[in-house]
Amino acid sequence: MVEGKSPRVARSSEEILPLLQSCQAGKLRDVGRWIEAGLPLEVPPFSGRGSRRSSPMEIAIEKGFYSLAELLVEGGAVADEGLLSYAVGSRQLDIAQLFLDHGVSASRVSGYTAFSAGMDAVRLLMKYGFDPSEELAFYHALCSHVRPHLSLLKDHKDRFPDLQRQAEMALAEHALNGKLRNVCLLLWAGARADARVPSTTYITDPPTLTTPLEAAAGAGQLEILKKLKPERFPDILKGMMEEIWPRASQEMVDYLLSLGAPLNDRPNGGSTLLEHLIGSLDCASEGFLGWVDAERIESLFKLIDHMVGHGAKWIPDVDEDLRHQRGRLRRTKPEYLVRLFRILKNGGGASVEFLNALLASPSFRRRLGSHLQEVEAILNQNSGSLPAPLPISNRRATYGKLTLAKSSSPMHVAR
Repeated sequence: MVEGKSPRVARSSEEILPLLQSCQAGKLRDVGRWIEAGLPLEVPPFSGRGSRRSSPMEIAIEKGFYSLAELLVEGGAVADEGLLSYAVGSRQLDIAQLFLDHGVSASRVSGYTAFSAGMDAVRLLMKYGFDPSEELAFYHALCSHVRPHLSLLKDHKDRFPDLQRQAEMALAEHALNGKLRNVCLLLWAGARADARVPSTTYITDPPTLTTPLEAAAGAGQLEILKKLKPERFPDILKGMMEEIWPRASQEMVDYLLSLGAPLNDRPNGGSTLLEHLIGSLDCASEGFLGWVDAERIESLFKLIDHMVGHGAKWIPDVDEDLRHQRGRLRRTKPEYLVRLFRILKNGGGASVEFLNALLASPSFRRRLGSHLQEVEAILNQNSGSLPAPLPISNRRATYGKLTLAKSSSPMHVAR
């Protein structure tokens, strides 16, 4: 609506019906006569009954009829932010330009509407004050289509600094989902693999921060991780073993080890990943609705064995009691516990003192049932180099002395 004029609203739909029919038929001369006569140009407010009628300006947008829109605007019809958004969403950019030239603000157009209409619409709106970084609009656009929007990051990241952060958020998202081509494009455009950005996997307040590197590792996306080149970021590489546990694999472990990532990354010399895998074994043993994923359990055992073979250690913190450690295994089936104890004992993945201390609980021993003697036999093998299992009454006390000592070297036994 031209400044200084008030909208002329019809009192009823019937009053404005001739104008609507002229607009639908594209009769500009009849529309011009209607305007010269000072007749209403706006439909009455929707009463909630029946269907809502399109206004003359909406008809112009729907038909892409620029001359009609121009005639209506000059005649005093309303042109506001809502109609601008409608024109942009309909990709009628010439009509959107008309509204902008008549003072309609571009700042109220949503990022979704602008980016859905294409980069020509975004560039047009940016000339009139539209911010493409508001409400994470650029991030959502990059999650849908990367290539069409890269020029915006290249050309305008100084004007809109948050575009860089949103590009790195999109990099983390595509790394998580294994979109190698999009990852390569974003890296080429300048997104950093080590940038700390809000996680879209864990929505918290305040937001949980992650990096594209950690997102790829946590999703088990090995090829993506290689493309992100974690060897360039040694500070992040130090904690990568902990990040991979949800989708850990032997190939991922071996790759990170080849780059120098520490397997035993905890201050006490223990492995965070090994501890997570043991906890995952407990969950997998219970299954879902009575169904146990035997393939998942087998893969966990192979990975635990692989890690122990590389020297991974299960060493609890000194401030963790044995009850907490037994809790990690509370749902693990006895036959799986036997296999776990054998791997940890024979491979040196846990000290005999610690494994003995786990058996000190009467309830834990009852859960083992007929497998108890087999576990004790495993702990007692190689008696030439290892002490025999302690009596039950002494196991807790002995392990307590070992932990309270806070030895600087991790507890382990010879293989």
